[in-house]
Amino acid sequence: PLLQSAVGVTRRGLDVTGIAYRAASTSRDVARVAGVSQPTVSLVLSGRGNEMRVASATQQRVFVAAEQLGYIPNRAAQSLRHRKSNVITVVSPSLENPFSVEVVGAVQDAALERGYSTNVVVARDAEEEARAIAHVRGGAADAVVVASHYATNEDALRQLVARGTPCVLLDRKSVV
Repeated sequence: PLLQSAVGVTRRGLDVTGIAYRAASTSRDVARVAGVSQPTVSLVLSGRGNEMRVASATQQRVFVAAEQLGYIPNRAAQSLRHRKSNVITVVSPSLENPFSVEVVGAVQDAALERGYSTNVVVARDAEEEARAIAHVRGGAADAVVVASHYATNEDALRQLVARGTPCVLLDRKSVV
């Protein structure tokens, strides 16, 4: 198997509690095991192998190596590189009422259909809502749906809109 031919690919050690761990595999580890370059691994695993004319045998080696190593792409690194998180944040005052549950479910369904995931933040007051909006402004999400009714964060929402961040406001008048 490919994995047996890769010497020193898996990194092991002890965590702060003294428990043994195996560090997560990287795309470089996959490249080493598959005998290809790291950019080739990136092309293949992003689904662009055929487009970039990577041989099917090479693509197969990359897929096998990734599977054997248990490779999982680092979404945080991808977000930094592409400046896109593929996350939509939903800010809600509660998850205890049917309206909020319906909103979160509808946003999640629509997001998944478009390749996005959702973060749900329960903002019980204006301060918690402000923290959630600041988190989005920091790049943690590509869009925000605000289902709470606190009117104190309008400037922060205007800043998001001015930066081109899609904002949907429910249960309040538009701030733009």
